[in-house]
Amino acid sequence: MAKIEGVNFQGDRWFSICPLAPATAGEDATEYQVTFWTEMDNVVTNFNFSVRGWQNEHTGLWLIARLFAQASNLVGARVSTDLWQTGGSEFACVYKHCDWLRVILWALTRQRQICAEFFIQDDNKPNVYQRFFLQTSISDAEQFGRVLEQQIINAAPKWWAENR
Repeated sequence: MAKIEGVNFQGDRWFSICPLAPATAGEDATEYQVTFWTEMDNVVTNFNFSVRGWQNEHTGLWLIARLFAQASNLVGARVSTDLWQTGGSEFACVYKHCDWLRVILWALTRQRQICAEFFIQDDNKPNVYQRFFLQTSISDAEQFGRVLEQQIINAAPKWWAENR
């Protein structure tokens, strides 16, 4: 299970994604379980989502894993907003989504922390999402990305062989 720990304004938070074993041995996994916890291991949200039938199957989730794995690249990254050539810029953020999960990442450069904002589709209702936020260390964000990426590769070897 790929799990990331952090805090928000209400206390400790945990977020995890785990591929579920396929019903038929030798087949790629097509479902993932997404869970959010609060302090004291209270489950706030627990969803199962399928990638079966998607045109790109696991690709969107794999790209989200890669964003986390490369989170240190956000530290100090800036985007020019200088319309009047005054030297203005803003800190950069990245956004990636798959059908049921949308993620925005940005860095708090001075604190050397990563902020992650998750939008999870609510029970397969189109355009209804629950929002979760957490702030974590760069190393924890990158570890989460590496573990999730490896889980996807292990759970979907046929997809990986065709798409790497």
